[in-house]
Amino acid sequence: MSRKSHSFRVAHPLPPSLSPGTAIAALHLHSKTLTLHPLVVSFKEIPTDTVAV
Repeated sequence: MSRKSHSFRVAHPLPPSLSPGTAIAALHLHSKTLTLHPLVVSFKEIPTDTVAV
């Protein structure tokens, strides 16, 4: 059986008024990333237990 690997890349230029650091900071906000995903209907943040972490 042969293994196959596929890559999918989407690239969009950033507007000149938006710095790369600002774009990366927005991607690090999980709530922002989840709400912008078209397949996510809703989500709720669950408090973490320090022992479990």
